[in-house]
Amino acid sequence: MTGADGPRRLIDLRVALEDAGWDALLDSAGNDDPFRRLDVLMLMASREEHPLVAVARRDGQAVGAAPLALTSRRGLRVVRTLGPAAGWFDAEPPVLDDDAAVRLLQACRALPADILRLREIRADSPLLAAMRRLGAEPRLETEYPTYRVTPEDLRVTARKRRAECRRLVRVFERDNQPLIVDILHDWNAMQPALAECRQMHRDRWNSAPDADDLVASEWGRRVTDESLDILGREGLVHLTTLRAQDDLVAFALAVRSGDGAVGYRMAFDRNRPGVSGLGAAAFLASLDALVAEGVTSIDLGSGGDGFKKSFTAPVPVVTAQWPLSWRGAAYVRAGRWVDRWHARAQRRGAAP
Repeated sequence: MTGADGPRRLIDLRVALEDAGWDALLDSAGNDDPFRRLDVLMLMASREEHPLVAVARRDGQAVGAAPLALTSRRGLRVVRTLGPAAGWFDAEPPVLDDDAAVRLLQACRALPADILRLREIRADSPLLAAMRRLGAEPRLETEYPTYRVTPEDLRVTARKRRAECRRLVRVFERDNQPLIVDILHDWNAMQPALAECRQMHRDRWNSAPDADDLVASEWGRRVTDESLDILGREGLVHLTTLRAQDDLVAFALAVRSGDGAVGYRMAFDRNRPGVSGLGAAAFLASLDALVAEGVTSIDLGSGGDGFKKSFTAPVPVVTAQWPLSWRGAAYVRAGRWVDRWHARAQRRGAAP
């Protein structure tokens, strides 16, 4: 957070979200992303210069809310989804029903901005329908899809992946030592193993030129560690490790929230021969353990399509730009026109 009034803005943001009953709204809206819970969200907001929140109320009760950040883009004031993109699995603002979606957008119109930019919301989100009901067509940008696994997916869709993992384990154990699977829930007890896993994951991304900021930067690593500490002390962090004797071979880290969970991090030892693919074995063991505990949906997030498609089907998500002022409306209309022009040009280029 930059600026002398940064801490004051963060305090105001927390007070507003607490007053709206933010965590309860997430639960009521079916959002199982633990990294959108209030305490973790505030960590993600710590470097936003102008955080704010729009709240929808009905009969005095909060029925929707959107934590946002005020930024500028091409001379326009933009309010966008708060936090870094890698800091969430489900960033859609919680709304309790269609009327709440309309009320939330009306609250956004009162913000000092020209454009509302909501990142990675469902293609069938009630917020998109509410935007159209209020008479302004949003500009939509297709994003990488997200992936949400159910117990049925693991029984049916992941069958081929499960068979491949069993084969890889047999090959590894034939040429090495037997693999030991540990599933750890106790936060204090898992600390030594978690430190090993953290280093393995960071070694994987240190050399990547486009490494995600939450993985590579000093700020991002601190926020990630503090977020996991908050969730771990609540008993929500699950760590699955694969070891050959005492050597860590692969791991999968998941975080639970209610009946849902997220597959947060996974990695395997890239310096050891014959290990490629065992990350998937750890990942599958983690998913199976979560389902055995009653979890009904596991969010794998976006990206890594080739790997995640072996577990479940993609869920389309979009980023929506919606005007909040006449200047914003002109910008969004121009953007939609450019999108149509590019689409026609691509169709002509694809024609025989």
